[in-house]
Amino acid sequence: MTSRHALTPGNVLDRTSYGADIYCHILRKYYPDEIVMHTRGGDHGLCPNPWDGGRHTLRVWDEILDPGAKLPTCRTRHHDHSGHIPDGTALDFAAFFYQQTGDILLQTLNSEMHLRLGKLAPGGDDWLTWSNIPRFSYFRAPVSHTAPDAEWTLH
Repeated sequence: MTSRHALTPGNVLDRTSYGADIYCHILRKYYPDEIVMHTRGGDHGLCPNPWDGGRHTLRVWDEILDPGAKLPTCRTRHHDHSGHIPDGTALDFAAFFYQQTGDILLQTLNSEMHLRLGKLAPGGDDWLTWSNIPRFSYFRAPVSHTAPDAEWTLH
């Protein structure tokens, strides 16, 4: 049985709103001052496509994998209407952008998006137990910075 905190593709997608946050993270690298996605239900609409000159040709949506389940599982997918990139999931989109696959891609996403997967707390305790301790993040100006410069606990 795999831990909910192991660095696996499923855990990365679960920590990133089924993968929607991966699309936002990558698209913000190209369009840092724009809103790159709008969400209405499971549809994220047409997004600016960096491989098509910024035209809104990248369709992003949540696909429900098991509609009959009590809590349906979703995965965010994309289709490029311009044909510049192949259709796929958020991890396929990230692989295309980073030119990486497998564990290296997962490590890159884990690090850049601060997912904290595969880490142990000081002393080797499970991350879940340690993550229940309130943390405070410090961000440098300007307000558009999304990655914290430091984190502290009361301890």
